[in-house]
Amino acid sequence: MNPPTEPRWRQKSAGKLVYYELAFGDVAAAFATRQGGVSAEPYDSLNLSPEVGDRPESVTRNRGLLEEALGLARLTTLTQVHSDKVFRVPFEDRGVREGDGLHTAEHYIGLGVKVADCLPVYVFAQDASCVGIAHCGWRGTAACTAGKLAAEMSEYHGVPAFGLRFTTGPCICPDCYQVGAEVYEEFRLSFPDYRRFFRPATSEPEMWHLDLRAANRHLLADLGLQEVTGLELCTAENPDLFYSARRDQKTGRNLAAIAIRS
Repeated sequence: MNPPTEPRWRQKSAGKLVYYELAFGDVAAAFATRQGGVSAEPYDSLNLSPEVGDRPESVTRNRGLLEEALGLARLTTLTQVHSDKVFRVPFEDRGVREGDGLHTAEHYIGLGVKVADCLPVYVFAQDASCVGIAHCGWRGTAACTAGKLAAEMSEYHGVPAFGLRFTTGPCICPDCYQVGAEVYEEFRLSFPDYRRFFRPATSEPEMWHLDLRAANRHLLADLGLQEVTGLELCTAENPDLFYSARRDQKTGRNLAAIAIRS
């Protein structure tokens, strides 16, 4: 049976837990909201990162709730460092796993990245033979992490670029995201047409509004991947749904996940 050509993100719930899901054949992409967990303020309530000061037992419980809601054997994440480093699951060793991209051909293993304004980029084979996910803030975007994930998936799993699809989850929108000249310079070094992703801030000199989604969309389309409808919501503008580090500083993390479910 062929997968649908125009899948859409849908809001779903499991008990009090609220999340968004996109199904593409046997591939399921998900984005957890902050609703339905057990964490106390300022992490209330579905914080999914153990690295922001929340109680470890609360994070463990929250992850279990999400795994159960998504029907996963387990969720796999990394210690994220805003890099271009990508790992294949299952891991080849037991060392420290610092990086910002994951891919696998295993079934029912959720690959996750923790976000609170950065863009999650989901990459998957049209035939559901492999899936991947990348954490793309400005550093990861400038380092072309999503593109490196796609290239590694293509090479390792034998899927040509035209056989890969991608979609994106919520992130901070350009209106809410101002960056300085050093970020503008990093993009100048990485993207020949970097200016299309920036517009000058009217209130402050040498500041720019950056569109993370547009930059990653351009990068992957340039490599030959086809886009599936994204979940284009702003994390900073939706405090009831999403954590935002720019908005709240000390806060939790949403989790973006992808898996093969069949």
